[in-house]
Amino acid sequence: QQQQQQQQHNRKRRREETPPLQDQVLPSLHAEELENEESFHELVGLPTTDDLAVLCHALGLPPSLQGSKTGVICEGEDALLLFLMRYRCTTRKSNSSFYIELFTKSINIWRVFPLANRAPFANKKEWNSLVIDDMFNTMLHWVDQHHGHRATWSSAVFSKKQRKRYMTAFQDTMQGCPIPKLIGFLHVACRPCNSENLGNCIKFQQVLTPDGMIGSVVGPYAGNQRDIQVLNESQLKQSMEMNCEGCTIFAHAGIVPDVPHIMAAAPEPVQPWSIEEFFNKRMFELQDSVEWPLYALFDVFPFLNSPICQHVTSHPVDLYYIIGVFLYNCLNCMGLVHRSDDSQLSVMPPTLEEYLS
Repeated sequence: QQQQQQQQHNRKRRREETPPLQDQVLPSLHAEELENEESFHELVGLPTTDDLAVLCHALGLPPSLQGSKTGVICEGEDALLLFLMRYRCTTRKSNSSFYIELFTKSINIWRVFPLANRAPFANKKEWNSLVIDDMFNTMLHWVDQHHGHRATWSSAVFSKKQRKRYMTAFQDTMQGCPIPKLIGFLHVACRPCNSENLGNCIKFQQVLTPDGMIGSVVGPYAGNQRDIQVLNESQLKQSMEMNCEGCTIFAHAGIVPDVPHIMAAAPEPVQPWSIEEFFNKRMFELQDSVEWPLYALFDVFPFLNSPICQHVTSHPVDLYYIIGVFLYNCLNCMGLVHRSDDSQLSVMPPTLEEYLS
């Protein structure tokens, strides 16, 4: 065991001492060659390369991106392809072998670069992992810088047109809605992590809307914080007052806010056959029909359930989740997310152009 630790330490030291690979161009990944293969949609999350080009153009990706650590240059569309692939992977290990064994019919990252640059690495898998990790992190920070604010609060999701659709959809259900101007549900997601100081989990506050969008995600917060504390720190009340005048978001009974825009369930226990009981029952039924995006998010991007997303001290876990939500919303706007059959509501999400405007 000590020998293995020493080997890992030596490899880490050699990586840190390796000169940057400035202006070394990563060869094209030729994604179009895999469009007819059954595995393309499963491994990338997009049906065709045309959808990849549409998303790349909508995001405004530059023609090429340069890795922040290695200096490797990658085409913008290829960088997005690699980025989506990592989010589709269940483990980090499967990603490192992906481009070598599955996607690479004409690529060999190991041979592209000079021997002096790849010498400090034990094998080509370790080298390929470094390049892929660097491009993923570069894309992660680029998307956060240019689009991360849309995940925190989306003006397209909470536009006047969409809010009217939400209110109409809730009222048009078979039993109606007890809240006249309801537009969404507040949900606090708990994700496991390896930090005891955070209560072994971190929290993200989300607002779910009937069109399958996650209109707002804020975090992370310590898992041992109460949900009402998370709400007070998230600035959601201020955003609702400024952008959604007269509308309401429903929260569970653990949150008892003193603001007109957020209504909570009646605290348990409630009297049988009382107004409070019927109110809670109906609202929880509507909530169940809106919460399907929470499960669809992990179906679309299994990486968010990966063990690597639990190491808060060594990985940007908050960015992983928030940018994952943003990408999920983009795919939902493109009509590429499977809607739940149990949902009582049928509301079209905004277009991709509207969401990214």
